[in-house]
Amino acid sequence: MHTLVTGSTGQQGGAVTRELLAHGHPVRALTRDIGSQRAHHLREMGAEVVAGDLENRQALQTSAVGVDAIFAMSTSYEAGADAEVRQGSTMAQVAADQGIHLIYSSAAGADRDTGIKHLEAKHQVEREIIRLGVSSTILRPAAFMDNANAPWARARLREGVLSLPMPSERPVQHVAVADIAAFVRLILERRAEFVGATIALASDELTGEQMAAGVTAASGHAIRYIEPKREALSAYGEDGVAMRDWFNRESFQVDIAALRASYPEIPWRHFTTWANEQDWNFLHND
Repeated sequence: MHTLVTGSTGQQGGAVTRELLAHGHPVRALTRDIGSQRAHHLREMGAEVVAGDLENRQALQTSAVGVDAIFAMSTSYEAGADAEVRQGSTMAQVAADQGIHLIYSSAAGADRDTGIKHLEAKHQVEREIIRLGVSSTILRPAAFMDNANAPWARARLREGVLSLPMPSERPVQHVAVADIAAFVRLILERRAEFVGATIALASDELTGEQMAAGVTAASGHAIRYIEPKREALSAYGEDGVAMRDWFNRESFQVDIAALRASYPEIPWRHFTTWANEQDWNFLHND
């Protein structure tokens, strides 16, 4: 299956690109900056790297010529929720026009009344995909385990602090982007089974304090969890406060046990497993 992967140099798209290439699936990797180090690394791995922007429909149409599937995700963190709706809807239209199967990465809880703008934006895209009659599979991942080792989290980690827009003591469901990627590959290899499906993804449920303990054990570096104060949540975008408050009220509700039973071929990492796979050497370097 030849797949166009959007966000290919980012966290989720990058994981999908690596997973597909590692298992012999050709990838056309879409990125805004084809000269970046990450883009260069994807080329070395065997991806066809092409320039494109989710705001440019003509470029997307050109990029999608000849592929069997599109993995699409967008984010509101750079340009806001309206841009996320616009970008996702444009990709859905391209898939519809060219008869390509669309795997859209939304978010767990997107179909609920959360008051979180980026979740509501993703649900709007979901509805547009359905309205257009696109051959599609919609994934709804919970929070990413990988946020605990994201580039933007590392400055605080070096100070011995993990701080995310989630409570310190209330459990929140998480999933590793590597497991999302493995599930995308499963969809491509067994596409008929997943046409029209919407599937929520999570593999562990733990508190911020438990995450910090997991990082401490894996890295050998003492990490404590600090729940951000309300005013500091603005650093996570316009939804920072709304997300933390929603986690305290309701949070994700993925049936993890059913997911593991239905798809045993996916690793479905626990957080401790994920943490032990990470490179924490930056915590020990001056």
